[in-house]
Amino acid sequence: MAYRPSKRPSISVVMTLRDADATLGRAVESVLAQSFTDVQLVLAVLPSGDGTLAHARRLEERDIRVDVVEVDEDASVDALDAGVDAARGEYLLFMGQRDWLGVHALALLAHAIEDGSVDLAVPVFSSANPPAPVDAEEADRIVLLDRDQVRAQAHRFIVNEGFGTLHGKMLRRDRVQSLGIRHAIAGDDEAYLITYLEDLDSLVICPGAVYHDEGPLHIDGWTDPLVRCEHDHQLMLELAERWGMANDRKLLEAVHLRHMRHLVECLERVCSLRTLSSIERTDRIRDMLEAPSTQESVDVLRSSSSARRELGLLFDSIARKSVPGCRLSLCISGVTRFPQLVLARGRAAVL
Repeated sequence: MAYRPSKRPSISVVMTLRDADATLGRAVESVLAQSFTDVQLVLAVLPSGDGTLAHARRLEERDIRVDVVEVDEDASVDALDAGVDAARGEYLLFMGQRDWLGVHALALLAHAIEDGSVDLAVPVFSSANPPAPVDAEEADRIVLLDRDQVRAQAHRFIVNEGFGTLHGKMLRRDRVQSLGIRHAIAGDDEAYLITYLEDLDSLVICPGAVYHDEGPLHIDGWTDPLVRCEHDHQLMLELAERWGMANDRKLLEAVHLRHMRHLVECLERVCSLRTLSSIERTDRIRDMLEAPSTQESVDVLRSSSSARRELGLLFDSIARKSVPGCRLSLCISGVTRFPQLVLARGRAAVL
């Protein structure tokens, strides 16, 4: 079936690829098989050791809506910038190479932003396979938030990782350009998105549009998970400061609970590394527990019933800076990696 692209499609889906030959088909077909066809799919291909580039080129030959960009550099931030440069759509939707769109997701998102005035459109995220069903009434509902409402609800977005990833979100391309946002300058997705969020005027949530998230496969430039954890946490604190909400209790608790979750992920990672000796593992855990950002989060969350309920005995072990307590709590409680990038599981849980 042949398609004739518009000079300026409504939506450009930007997908960076590296060693993606095995999963590329599902991701691409979830875009091209949508009922909404006024779309451009930009595939920015990083140096790969499999047949990713050849596969992408075949897709480009088959469907005129597909554009392939070869990226010589080895960093995903360069590929993202190259993909955005090649995009022609009014809106940009960033997508992971292992992720896929639910049926009619683009049509629902396009309907939500059809007047072109919405700054950010957010689908429902699902890490379930298959996801929980969305009833018809919920699917047709669109939640539009203005600037004040976005900030008033920010604690819910943050605690549900809504501001932690670019994947699945639709951004106005002209706004990205006017702000001069570049991945190579921002350094990572989170810094890029927070720059975009700073003066956000409107956000729309589409409960019927489902984005299936498989999580990141590659994280460029971060060899120490604690450094990444503290970097992301500082970005959130700076956003609260720029919004004039540095003393907002709900927002602060959300930011610090998010940080505590990521700290637990770091602890889990260290505990699972078989390449570390017992002494090395103990030293790394102690460094995490004694970090100023960790103890600041403990102080903010001491009176938070939700944090204590979620973290259980682990919270007290972290507060006491007890390495044996943390290791024992992780084993006893069966704490697993906290769900990432989840705004909802079958419903718009942020509201």
